[in-house]
Amino acid sequence: MSSRYRYGHRSHWRKTWHGFLVVAVLSAILFGIGLAVKNSLINNQPVEVSGAAQVVGKVLGDNTTALSETINQPTFSLSLPSGWAQTAKVDTPDQNSVTWAINSGEASISMTIYTDTIPVTQAVNLELPVQPHGSGMSWGSLSDDCTDFTSSPPGSTVPVAANWQGVPFLCNYPDRFDNKIGTGSVGSQNSVSIAGPRESTHKYFILYVDHSAEPDYSTLYDILNSFSAK
Repeated sequence: MSSRYRYGHRSHWRKTWHGFLVVAVLSAILFGIGLAVKNSLINNQPVEVSGAAQVVGKVLGDNTTALSETINQPTFSLSLPSGWAQTAKVDTPDQNSVTWAINSGEASISMTIYTDTIPVTQAVNLELPVQPHGSGMSWGSLSDDCTDFTSSPPGSTVPVAANWQGVPFLCNYPDRFDNKIGTGSVGSQNSVSIAGPRESTHKYFILYVDHSAEPDYSTLYDILNSFSAK
C-alpha cells in the first residue's frame, strides 16, 4: 500500500510539473510575440511634428521633360527640350520677343517670351498666374478655357476682358479652340516683373501654344522652372 501510494504520488507530481512547463513555454512564446508586435507598432507610428507650417514658394514642374538645350538671352536664360529651335525674333517699338517651336508628327508647340515691350492686346484661352521667386518664377493654378467662366455679348468677334485669380487678361473668344496659354500676375495684364542678380528688373510675358492632339503642359512647367533672370 505504501509502495503503491508513493508510485501514484510521484506520477501526479510529474504530470503537474509537465503542465507547469508547458504553460511557462507558451507564456514565453506569447510574451515574445506581444513584444515584437509592440516594437513594430512603435517603429511604424507616425511622428507628430510641431511648429508653424511652411508653404514652398516655388511650385516645381512634373520633371518629365528632358531639357537639354540651354538658351541665353540678354536678360534671362532657360532650358528647352531637344528639337526645339528659334523661329522668330522681333525687336520693334511695339514688341520685343523671341519665339521657339517644335514640329514633330502631330505635335505643333511654340513658346514666345516677350521682354519689357509687351502687347497687352494679346488674347489667350487659358491663364496661368505667376509671381517672382528669386530670379525665377512660381505659378498658381492654370485656368480652364476662359469661355467657361467669361461672358461675351451675343455675336461678339473681339476678345473679352476676363480675370483669373486676380490676374486680368483678354479671353480669346473669337478663337476659343486656339489653346493659347498666357502668363500674368495679380493686377498686371500679360506681365510679371522679375529682378535678376544684376539688380535689374524686367517685365516678362510668356505665350505658350500647344496645337497637339493631346496637350501636355508639363513641358511648359519644366521650362518655367528653368527660367532665370540675369
